[in-house]
Amino acid sequence: IKGIFWLLVLAGAAGAGLTWYTALRDNVVEEQAGYELRIPRGTGFEAVVADLEGAGVLKNVEGFRLTAQVRRYVSNVKPGLYIIPAGMNNWDLVGKLRSGAQDELKLRFGSHWTLEKVAEEIGTQLMLDKETIYARMQDEGFLEKYGVTNATVRNLFVPNTYFVYWPVDEDDLFSKFKR
Repeated sequence: IKGIFWLLVLAGAAGAGLTWYTALRDNVVEEQAGYELRIPRGTGFEAVVADLEGAGVLKNVEGFRLTAQVRRYVSNVKPGLYIIPAGMNNWDLVGKLRSGAQDELKLRFGSHWTLEKVAEEIGTQLMLDKETIYARMQDEGFLEKYGVTNATVRNLFVPNTYFVYWPVDEDDLFSKFKR
């Protein structure tokens, strides 16, 4: 009976050690602290892993995979911009990604002569492309919701810094400018 007791204690200690090693130990490479992980809509788990692995962010990729499976992130990937700080462990990283706790982006643009240039500068910073943004700038029906026309749409785009989420859609983006 003593032998079984110690075997169970040993197995429990090994399980706790494995859990610490795979899920709770720091897993972000120090030089990659602050890495901006951008996950577009429709991205699968393997693409997220490939991005993190390709950028050299994780010390233990298999530990990340195992933690993601345990926390059911594999089938629950959410789009967004996620800044990964130093000292983050797999449990916290998977929790951040799984919950969709995105980091805001500082969207900055200056004054430009044309709306095409404004759309281009905004499009290089967001998941939205410049063609979509420019098309909305020309769409009278869309602009009507924001109280502007083709002739006055320029007034929405005041050069400044705006805090937005990277996968913002056109409606939310134009609403942000309208404020």
